[in-house]
Amino acid sequence: MKNKEFLKVGIVNGFLSMLYFSIVLFAFSWIFKYNFSTDMKGHVYIYMDLLEKDILPMPPLYYWTIGLVDKFCSFRYPFVLAAILVLGFASLAKYFISLFYLKSQAIDFRAHSWFSGMLVFGLMFFFPVYAYRFEGLYWYLGKFTPNVWHNSTTIFVFPFSIALFFVSLEWIGSPKQKWWWAQLLLGVLVLSIKPSFLFVFIPALPLIDLLKRKRFDQNFALTVLLSGMLLGGVFFQKYLIYHQNPFTDQVFGVSAKSEIILAPFEVWDFYVENKFQDVATSFLFVFAGIFLMGKRLWNDWHFQYALIMVLGAISIYFLIAESGTRMLDANFYWQIPISLFILYLVFVKHLLLEIQSVPKISDLPWKTQMLLFLYSLHVFSGMLYLIRLLWLDKYH
Repeated sequence: MKNKEFLKVGIVNGFLSMLYFSIVLFAFSWIFKYNFSTDMKGHVYIYMDLLEKDILPMPPLYYWTIGLVDKFCSFRYPFVLAAILVLGFASLAKYFISLFYLKSQAIDFRAHSWFSGMLVFGLMFFFPVYAYRFEGLYWYLGKFTPNVWHNSTTIFVFPFSIALFFVSLEWIGSPKQKWWWAQLLLGVLVLSIKPSFLFVFIPALPLIDLLKRKRFDQNFALTVLLSGMLLGGVFFQKYLIYHQNPFTDQVFGVSAKSEIILAPFEVWDFYVENKFQDVATSFLFVFAGIFLMGKRLWNDWHFQYALIMVLGAISIYFLIAESGTRMLDANFYWQIPISLFILYLVFVKHLLLEIQSVPKISDLPWKTQMLLFLYSLHVFSGMLYLIRLLWLDKYH
């Protein structure tokens, strides 16, 4: 019986992961086939331009990866098939790392295996709830989403960022040297792809360490050292990007030169169409989850950690921007999707713990059933967004 249960879980997870991978590859292939105004095709063109001019891309790792894969998987157009495969496997890695985190939290997927599996599968499509008749031009801009389909470097950095979060949990829970070095390695990888997540990870790590362990000791000093080293890397990269790298001048033109400035709410104000509606529909599940789960959620330090990162991520987006023509590129937004995804992953953990505690789904408390209903609304909206992106050529 036990072997049959494990086999069933394996079949469920295998089927759902392959289904997700197929959807991802189809979506990315469609995006590259048609003329979408997304960063995905733009990044390929930028890399080709940089190669012609012999300029080092900054940060380089995504471009180097598609360049390496293209040597073995080139088809018709340079780097296109490579980008599709790299982003497809990055998305699949995001899915499996999420499963790995949940399994590490004593989640038993044998309990209601199909329902539990679909909950994790749905997280990959989680988006703000769309009030269709009341939506304006923007379904993405002005809102806050835990998933991104149009920006290649963000998609690529996602699994590394979630892995960094997971490893930092291990470090704080059991401060072993291997976890410290794993954090440093993953932090450097994130920095070399897209540093956005580090903007919130760097301050959040020592803060949650102090809140969780409540002592200033050698391990806390190592935590601070790690954050300090990564912060140094961020500032060094900033210097290269804004002052030493010819990338901006030769690819975007001298007029695109910019600096980081304080610009409270300017970027969000440009894109948001209805502040109350966009906040409410973006965070409907968060607000309901905090209210309905209560102390059980607040007492989970994983939730505290994720919430600190989300609040920090939104604060950065609201307060700072790039000056000049690149201000509306909203390059200080990208830490929000990653932090939000991690927060929702913690919520899913609590939903799965509830689900595995009852013999039938119908036996769940009304509060949990309400949360599952709201969760499904967000997932359904994510499916609508993907359809809109693919068939109407509108990522915004």
